[in-house]
Amino acid sequence: MDGNILSIVIYGMGGVGKTTLAMHAHDNLLKEPKFSGHVYWITVSQEFSIHKLQSDIAQALKLDFSCRSDEKKMAAQLFQTFQKRGSFVLILDDVWKQIDAEKIGIPPRRDGCKLVKTSRSKEVCYRMGCQRIIKVNTLSDQEAWELFFKKLGRVELHPEVEEICKKMVKRCGLPLALVTLVGSMRGVTDIHGWRDALEELKQSCMGRADMENEIFPILLYSYVRLRDPKLQRCLLYCSLYPEDFSIKREELIENFISEELMDRRLSWRAENDKGHAILNQLEEPAYWKGFQVGMGM
Repeated sequence: MDGNILSIVIYGMGGVGKTTLAMHAHDNLLKEPKFSGHVYWITVSQEFSIHKLQSDIAQALKLDFSCRSDEKKMAAQLFQTFQKRGSFVLILDDVWKQIDAEKIGIPPRRDGCKLVKTSRSKEVCYRMGCQRIIKVNTLSDQEAWELFFKKLGRVELHPEVEEICKKMVKRCGLPLALVTLVGSMRGVTDIHGWRDALEELKQSCMGRADMENEIFPILLYSYVRLRDPKLQRCLLYCSLYPEDFSIKREELIENFISEELMDRRLSWRAENDKGHAILNQLEEPAYWKGFQVGMGM
């Protein structure tokens, strides 16, 4: 809300919570009379191009381009539209490389114009010349334990199970890793199941001490704990789609059937039902979200 700060970047490793933090800011700023609801969210991602970013911004502004094939004309049209909006906030999530705001059509350093970016690269932050750089750190041991316990449902744990949980949490300083871990453990009540899960987690993390890649062992662990090869194949199939792509459920199920990723059934309806059942399992908290974000790394 500082009128002197026009450009902000939030940076940190993948899975640390940059997007979640920016989403909270987005939702709160929508309520601010100063911006009159002119708060726009754009996911940039690794597959960045000027034309795609211009098109995504135009869609958020509900703007029809008069010339979609000319990037300079598109930039001019975006610039004019932003100028008419007065005060606004533009949030660019998941920026992988330097973005020239003027080439896109974003007014540079104008009063009332707030440009917020999230990135996992400190170098990119400095190259973009942002006025305020905010680093998102990994969770402390206490914060990690509180998040784990909250996501688990604050159930009463047997002392031995609680000790196992604490050992698991120590291996996860990233919120995404913790949420993914909890999702794989919901419904496990037997002490043998918890011990086995801890051993699997150790195996997944073995030899992977690099904090930048901390999320991958947890994703591997949760993938292995799907157990069912059909679920694993169907989940991996989703990685064939581009990052941030909106996958239609019916189309996905048709592909599962045609690629013979599921057991054959006697009728199309039965196969369709099976596809929905698989997606319902994959959409359980943490499995799907965690793997989807991980694939974008």
